Amino acid sequence: MAPTPTTINELFAHAIERHRDKPDLLNYKSEGWWIHVSAEQLWRDVRSYALGFYALGVRPRDHVALLSENRIEWTLTDLALLAVGAVSVPLHATQAVGQIEFILRDSGARWFVLSTSDQYSRIRDALRRNETIKRVITFDRIATDDNLLLFSSLKEEGEKLSLSHPHLYDDLRRSVQPDDVATLLYTSGTTGEPKGVILTHANIATNVRASLDVLMSEGEETVLSVLPLSHSFERQAFYCHLSRGSSIYYAESLDKVGDNLREVRPTMLVGVPRMFEKMQEKIIATVEALPERRRRLLRWALSVARRWAELKSRRQPVDPLLEVQYDAASAFLLSRIKTGAGLDRLRSMISGGASLSPETALFFFGLGIEIFQGYGLTETSPVVSVNPPGANKIGTVGKPIPGVEVKIADDGEILVRGPNVMRGYYNRPDETAASFTPDGWFKTGDVGYLDEDGYLVITDRKKDLIKTSGGKYVSPQMLEGLLVSSPLISQAVVVGNERKFPAALIVPQMELLRRRAAERGITVNHDEELIAHPQVIALVQEEVDRLMQDVSSYERIKRIALLPTPLTIEGGELTPTLKARRRVIETKYRDVIDALYQES
Repeated sequence: MAPTPTTINELFAHAIERHRDKPDLLNYKSEGWWIHVSAEQLWRDVRSYALGFYALGVRPRDHVALLSENRIEWTLTDLALLAVGAVSVPLHATQAVGQIEFILRDSGARWFVLSTSDQYSRIRDALRRNETIKRVITFDRIATDDNLLLFSSLKEEGEKLSLSHPHLYDDLRRSVQPDDVATLLYTSGTTGEPKGVILTHANIATNVRASLDVLMSEGEETVLSVLPLSHSFERQAFYCHLSRGSSIYYAESLDKVGDNLREVRPTMLVGVPRMFEKMQEKIIATVEALPERRRRLLRWALSVARRWAELKSRRQPVDPLLEVQYDAASAFLLSRIKTGAGLDRLRSMISGGASLSPETALFFFGLGIEIFQGYGLTETSPVVSVNPPGANKIGTVGKPIPGVEVKIADDGEILVRGPNVMRGYYNRPDETAASFTPDGWFKTGDVGYLDEDGYLVITDRKKDLIKTSGGKYVSPQMLEGLLVSSPLISQAVVVGNERKFPAALIVPQMELLRRRAAERGITVNHDEELIAHPQVIALVQEEVDRLMQDVSSYERIKRIALLPTPLTIEGGELTPTLKARRRVIETKYRDVIDALYQES
């Protein structure tokens, strides 16, 4: 029996050894066709690129920055640098130039790998101001007078070095120790300046093993990789898929996810709540656009599925008539919905990065697809807890994974201890010390509790809690989860700190809103006029009031403002994993927010 991997290099080697005959370990789209990369080819390519980086002068503990969209070269760079013993510093492809410049300077990166000419044009000036970058390597050929090195040339140099030093690659990868630093992952900066999280090989390798023990211990899957590989959640999920020998398909982009789902028809999907909410919205919008007779049938099927899912999730008996109705709906109607969306082979989805609305979980459970919600942070490599198959508890983030301990501080903050917890923040000893209790527990900054069955429930981010002028604390994430459970509401951000009551900025589901407005005889020329129409605002407020029925009076959303455009990563309102940047949003819409309270 092979020893348990203690580094990512060992994890990769063991995965290839177990799945060496697999013809489609990695898969990517090129000029409209899916290209398949075998396990054997991946091993050879990583070996060549690792030696290519070594020939370039990259040595153990050197910092190498990586700016790219998801593509196979990202993975080749990552695994090659880890083999050399270098420290990768991933940057989000959509990250603002100012943040990229800060991270390059703060990390002291000596080499910089990037993807396209567009990315290079975007950050050229920042690179020219940088004094530590020795060389820039590009995946694509870029027409410029600057001294850039083409990524493919590294492979050529690596193959030459392999001929003269046939044992060098194995010597390098085996010399990496569990306590060696694997990566610097910079936090998304939702509440301030990004901080470099120091993660070791042991941090990540132990987290992969423990996650596999809970979620993915048996059998191969077909997975669609959607989230940025530069984020700790998707990167760890990738290592899990690699270990399991699953067929990994890189989604072309967020805009192409729908098309890629129908092409790949994955059996497993890893994502964030906003991604699953958008999938739900798309399904509902498709149903609502159908002719009346088919629309009524599918509405009935979804209603039956929702009632069945709620009873099943609570472990309550299902009435025989409802069971018959659900079986019929599933066989003849829900199956068509799933096939049309490319979800017909999908058995499970894993959600992390933010709080998942129970309504979204129940919606997909009714379709026959379980969402296993988990919890973690970049600082915890990242998984802390996850719902296990066979014991999924909707509304919680599951139980701590093996080897990880969780306890709740007196003020409700979630504390974590385990081999997955970071070494610290790079060059920030004071902030590192402040992030731990005197007895060594990591302070997550999240608020929650452990229920009677030992499942962790997240109530909010400690810094995000709203305190009204009346002294009451309100959880914006809980309220936002309720709001986006409505098919009429696409996005919501709750505001109201030091104000009389909570209010909400809402991005409506425009297609459905137009239809509802037309049903009430409201005619307008464009969307900006639609969301400003008093009757339309009242229509959405009615929906908000309905959703607020079961919350305390001081928590209820009293007023709303409808926004004309979605909150986006490009606009700076969302992080790369689609979490709201509250400070940015509140600054951008300060006048809108002030008007809500003036009008009250």
